[in-house]
Amino acid sequence: MISRKKLIYRELQATLSSTKYLISNMSGIPPGFKQVFVPHKDLEEGWNYVSIQEDDVIIGVKIVITKVLKLVGPDGAPLKDPTGNNMYSFQSSNVVKLLTREEYNASKGRGKE
Repeated sequence: MISRKKLIYRELQATLSSTKYLISNMSGIPPGFKQVFVPHKDLEEGWNYVSIQEDDVIIGVKIVITKVLKLVGPDGAPLKDPTGNNMYSFQSSNVVKLLTREEYNASKGRGKE
């Protein structure tokens, strides 16, 4: 028998996969412009945690940027926003984990709360 925690996790994975597909198929790039890969360095990563009271489950979500792209025109000049900043797009993945309250507290170095 599959535990409730595993069922919730599977539902989250399916939802995130369909959301990722939807976002990846949206295109806001003006005609004639293209995306050019630019190297990047991760400076900080963090988790967001949400408590689901009725199931006594903690959902942790972390967004991991996998690729940064600069928008450039046919002449190679960067596309600018209204304030004059270069425009970028990015590709990312969502990392999701489900924790019991005890697992969450242990990961934060806390006792029972």
